[in-house]
Amino acid sequence: MTEEVSAKTAKHVTMRTNLARFPFIKGLDSFDFGYQPSVDRKQIQKLSLCHFVEHGENLVLLGPPSPVS
Repeated sequence: MTEEVSAKTAKHVTMRTNLARFPFIKGLDSFDFGYQPSVDRKQIQKLSLCHFVEHGENLVLLGPPSPVS
């Protein structure tokens, strides 16, 4: 049953990603923290656990967009 739930979840994520028409998928593991030294790696990794969602808290990220290369 666990495998079935995992497979359904993966299928839904894939379907929603395709519907969003993202040009490519990038994970946090590919983020270049050296390029953006002002970003606190530990804080970002902590936020990636999404505990703020479980606690009903808000998250606001402020700052200028970085150029796309």
